[in-house]
Amino acid sequence: MKPFGEAGILLKDSEYYINFPSDFAKENLFYTEQGGHYHLNRHYVTSRPLSNFRYFSFQYVVHGEMLIIIDGKEYLLHDHEIGVIDTSKAHLYAACKDTELLFVRFRGNRSPELVSRIHEYQHAYTPPHINRTHRALMDIAEGFIQQTPLYEEIISSHIHTILSDLLTLQHGSEAGRESVIDQSIHYIEANYYLPLTVQELAGMACLNASYFSEKFKSQTGITPKQYLIQTRLNAAKILLRDTDWSIREIADKTGFQSDAYFSNYFHNQFHKTPTEYRNLKIRGI
Repeated sequence: MKPFGEAGILLKDSEYYINFPSDFAKENLFYTEQGGHYHLNRHYVTSRPLSNFRYFSFQYVVHGEMLIIIDGKEYLLHDHEIGVIDTSKAHLYAACKDTELLFVRFRGNRSPELVSRIHEYQHAYTPPHINRTHRALMDIAEGFIQQTPLYEEIISSHIHTILSDLLTLQHGSEAGRESVIDQSIHYIEANYYLPLTVQELAGMACLNASYFSEKFKSQTGITPKQYLIQTRLNAAKILLRDTDWSIREIADKTGFQSDAYFSNYFHNQFHKTPTEYRNLKIRGI
């Protein structure tokens, strides 16, 4: 069926379903009651207050950008990232640009305990098995939309698989989580000359970009972008001192977009232009 005409939902391309699970599913399985495959524009905003009616929801961004606010924290979901919502808590989600979204609302089995465990770390993730997560959510939603729903046992298995995949990211202590940041630091230091992005680094760590940046800053005191720039500038200082390469060559070999871009960052950091710094080192100062 078509959604109910909320602002920002492109009705022509969006579908919604309601399901009435069996008593057996309610007692023994994970089951879904609502879900859909939406195409949204930036006018889509949904806000829900605290509620005694509790169910859970996967919000999977196929492509686009979705803001989620829950427990006072903001998460920005990009392509192939998933948010896990507990609807008993006040929450908001909004499309920041044109976005394709798969969502499945579910309950049953040990949902509260499993979701609570997932939420001990965050509410948004890059799934460790993106294709499997995408396919499972698509199969559930499209089955109902095409009026050929999957068997309840298969739906339960899909939901359990997604939850289990997310839980595998939680193994280890918080110190173990910080080791992921250590790995990111080592990767930056080895590959600073490449056109790295925060989104790419977060994806390698299987973390949502906003949460990754938060954890990175908590451990290092600066953001991933600032650390990348700092690493590039430190490499540039060595090249200015030990080579006769031009400023443009050094900018290129340390990952800066242009010599002007490099010179601006260098001056802001060291209060000298690259040429001034090189001349001082030549004079032994």
